[in-house]
Amino acid sequence: MSVASYETLAKRLLPRGWTVHYRNSLSGRCYYRSKRIDTPPPTTLRRLHIFLHECAHIHLHWGEKARIAHRREYEAEIWAFSKMRAAGIEPDPRSVERAKRYVRHKIKQALKRGAKNIDADAWEWSEFEAHVPEMANVPEGLVFR
Repeated sequence: MSVASYETLAKRLLPRGWTVHYRNSLSGRCYYRSKRIDTPPPTTLRRLHIFLHECAHIHLHWGEKARIAHRREYEAEIWAFSKMRAAGIEPDPRSVERAKRYVRHKIKQALKRGAKNIDADAWEWSEFEAHVPEMANVPEGLVFR
């Protein structure tokens, strides 16, 4: 796939009325109030994934009440990868692993903060138990939803 096809996909999936601020770092941020995303330009598979992840937050989470962070991030990752695949672009396996690691990080944060509910889909997709052995023993009273 070419850079032009990445840019075309990114442009198509950015909702109307939203602006993009390109940054050099390999990170992104979605600002709902100002209807803007900060993201690297979609010139590589990794950068396209970050761009689409931020678009996912708009499509899936804009205007809704708060949702648990690890569920929000899991949904954004799944959405971004599904849009790439639908366009015939196979995500880089390293991006998939980074995404799973990020969702694990969000679950770990939730557990350390005393969360009583963990999203079962996010837990399973992130392969939490296999990668965070020190926290693999599910705390008593934890509910998977």
